[in-house]
Amino acid sequence: DKGEALKMLAALRTDIERAAFGFERKKVVLFSDFAEEYKKIKSEARAIQSVEARVKHLVKHFKDTPLSKITPEMVEEYKQKRLKAKLKVPEGAPERTLKGSSVNRELATLKNMFNVALKQRRLRGDNPVSPVSFFPEQPRDYVLSREEVARLLEASDERLRKIVLIAL
Repeated sequence: DKGEALKMLAALRTDIERAAFGFERKKVVLFSDFAEEYKKIKSEARAIQSVEARVKHLVKHFKDTPLSKITPEMVEEYKQKRLKAKLKVPEGAPERTLKGSSVNRELATLKNMFNVALKQRRLRGDNPVSPVSFFPEQPRDYVLSREEVARLLEASDERLRKIVLIAL
């Protein structure tokens, strides 16, 4: 009868709420909250200050947006906005904007944040940074100093030292 069906429906809803069927309500994870967790996770990183600076810019833009609501279009908007951002320069110095490589470092941090969230199951779906293209970068040439050459040769065994000398 109808009364019995309503009781069964109520029991079923209760079971679902209790995750009896493997369903669980996902807590909404806000970008700003996850950014704090991410900084703690990365606190052992060599370049923690750089990570913190990048995360600060990301939080300024994404604020309290739920991670699940951030789209590739929003990431692209951030990318373009950061490229046009004016840098603080000394008084009288010409105005400067961020280079594409700096924006790329921020995008790489954002991409890693989402990868961590996915790995921790704090987010379902795809990484919204993945489809966003990064700015092209020019490889930098690096010239070893005399001290670096000396340390390299000193650290090399006899066979490797010959190869290093030829390469230099």
